Amino acid sequence: MGAATSMGTLAMSLTTGPQFVIATIAMSIWVLISIVFMIVFGRSTRLGFKKRWPAYIVAWAIAYGIAVVLATGSDGQNLIGGVVGASLIAIVTITGAVIEARS
Repeated sequence: MGAATSMGTLAMSLTTGPQFVIATIAMSIWVLISIVFMIVFGRSTRLGFKKRWPAYIVAWAIAYGIAVVLATGSDGQNLIGGVVGASLIAIVTITGAVIEARS
């Protein structure tokens, strides 16, 4: 989910018009695929994310909100904002994955 939203945010910050819509749809598809995998493999999701899951989702939502603010309104010209937003999402989601991997 982190990879999809990170790269989708970067793509959205560099595009306008139909390309923006395509990037948004592609990102949404990957997020849906991630959710389906989490549902299908519910046992590992329940075991791994039971206690810390709300904190991860809140951290991701904050990072994604900041990234969207940085990416929107740039008319496809905000490379730095897109990179910063995408990096922020990546850092938050990778940190959560590392914490879970070590638990």
